[in-house]
Amino acid sequence: VRWTELLECLGFRPVREVVKRRRTAVVARDGLDVEAALDDVVGLGCFVELEVQAAEDDVDRATRCIQAVASGLGCGTPERRSYLELLLGGG
Repeated sequence: VRWTELLECLGFRPVREVVKRRRTAVVARDGLDVEAALDDVVGLGCFVELEVQAAEDDVDRATRCIQAVASGLGCGTPERRSYLELLLGGG
């Protein structure tokens, strides 16, 4: 069974296609590995996604690390909406 058929059987339906080109890298910072993805999304522009795997007791340190990397890259306000929401004008 194709994935699209399975999802449609579960009640999902196509809304809009999100087309992006992604480049990835790992940035070492403050003893942590920050996974960075640069997405070029058709119709929206470029976005940076930063992620750190951290234990529950290390979340504050991981958050500070991500904020430092984002600041160093010149990133603005974090965007919490999905690319699909942005393309549909949701918010």
